Amino acid sequence: MKILYISDNIYHHMIPLANALVSQVGIDNFKYAILEPAEKFRVNMGFNAEDEDQPWAIKVYENEENSIEFEKWFDQADVVLFSNRTFFEKASQRVKNNKLTFYFSERWWKPKIGRWRLLFPKYIKYALEIRKLSKNPNFHYLAQGGHAANDILFISKFKERIWNFGYFTAVTSTTLMSRPTSTISILWCGRMLPWKRVDVLIRAFSEVIKKHPDCHLTLVGDGEEKEKLQILAKEILPQEMYSIVPSQKIEVIREMMGSSDIYVLPSSGYEGWGAVVNEAMSEACAVIASVDSGAGKAIIEDGVNGFVFKSGDWKALSKIIHQLIVDEKLRTQIQFKGQKCIKEIWSPQEAAKRFVKICDIILNRKERIKFDSGPFNKNFK
Repeated sequence: MKILYISDNIYHHMIPLANALVSQVGIDNFKYAILEPAEKFRVNMGFNAEDEDQPWAIKVYENEENSIEFEKWFDQADVVLFSNRTFFEKASQRVKNNKLTFYFSERWWKPKIGRWRLLFPKYIKYALEIRKLSKNPNFHYLAQGGHAANDILFISKFKERIWNFGYFTAVTSTTLMSRPTSTISILWCGRMLPWKRVDVLIRAFSEVIKKHPDCHLTLVGDGEEKEKLQILAKEILPQEMYSIVPSQKIEVIREMMGSSDIYVLPSSGYEGWGAVVNEAMSEACAVIASVDSGAGKAIIEDGVNGFVFKSGDWKALSKIIHQLIVDEKLRTQIQFKGQKCIKEIWSPQEAAKRFVKICDIILNRKERIKFDSGPFNKNFK
């Protein structure tokens, strides 16, 4: 089985799945087509531009030779996955030739604009193209995030050809035994943008420390909201109880997660996924995520392997943090089950194994199998 995976870029949270697919089908049967060079703002955040230098990667943008190789793989591969909407026209010819093709994306109707995007000609064009494509039995949709499937159903006819998908980050061997316990540490990392709602976490933390002065909040990142967040934190938090530090490389972030007790993702529904959820759960943090975020809705079972809350509700968030602080047994249970969930269900190895199995079933018309949870299940909650 030859597989071609197409994406605009490649970053650290995409590489593990690619390597896992190589393990499943062999390096001669897998290619990852990179359409554009690494984005400068992500490199400035600590992302490694050298992530592109993989033995299975085709840098399509680099030269004509690579472009020709890409076109050959697109036509001949048994399975193609792509996310760029400009490929709908190319995909239509491929599925007409009875070639198995998957389109993957985060949610289409991200707030605040939502479905009003259909007022723009570009979106109308894309919507009509995918609606037509979705009627072809060779075309399937991989929903990245808990809201993506319902969004795509608004304009498509996929029926039984929608599968839960996501991002699959590296799994580590961090254990709870390695975590210091003297002070409860709470962590957030990312770009400081308005829709990340870091202000909600700061306000929630200001309430938490009224009862729990033995806590520390660390915010890691840069962005247009940083100055506002610094001012807010200075106004309502004691200086010794929080830290705001610049963006760090992923290796440093993972180390910080591994020594933190609680990780919070307070983003609005504009957060299509949120790979930090996978990463923090893998590092045995107790994760609290906005249910509006893609990963929060897709991965977290509230009160079992993490907690969810409505984005913007800082009072609800403060209550969950309080609960995790006072109940050490619950906190440890959430940390353990969260890590177990990532290692056994949402790992890149499990995702790759399931994907190849699904493709084999479709290509060879075998009896369908059902996954109760995780990637490639059909429970669109």
